[in-house]
Amino acid sequence: MKPYSFLNSGDVASNRAAIYFDFNDPIITNTVTNTFVATLPTCFVGVNESEKIGFNLYPNPSSQLLTINISDLDLTNAELKMVDMLGKEIFKSKLNQNTTIISTSEFANGVYFIQVKADNKLETQKLLIQH
Repeated sequence: MKPYSFLNSGDVASNRAAIYFDFNDPIITNTVTNTFVATLPTCFVGVNESEKIGFNLYPNPSSQLLTINISDLDLTNAELKMVDMLGKEIFKSKLNQNTTIISTSEFANGVYFIQVKADNKLETQKLLIQH
């Protein structure tokens, strides 16, 4: 999907709908407003995302089990988050070993973001779940 070139960060779009049942007058829905942003929030505050942590996730796309392998990292206070496209936290765990396996069978098909935070560093990778 390609955004319109005239939309800028901070622009607001308002929408509502008219729902018709048979030949009755329409029912007008509530107005919904959406604000366009340049980037999605990272869900971690006060971290540096320019320094890579260095982790691999596989298989991607995932259908049953996801393996996350982190190399050469002090795992003290290390944290893993999985968020959906809206930034909603789906999964969160403290990391205490270099390899973590997560069952993805309970998650809906779609695009998610895996975020690893450690030592004020953050790295985010995209994950596709397909059952």
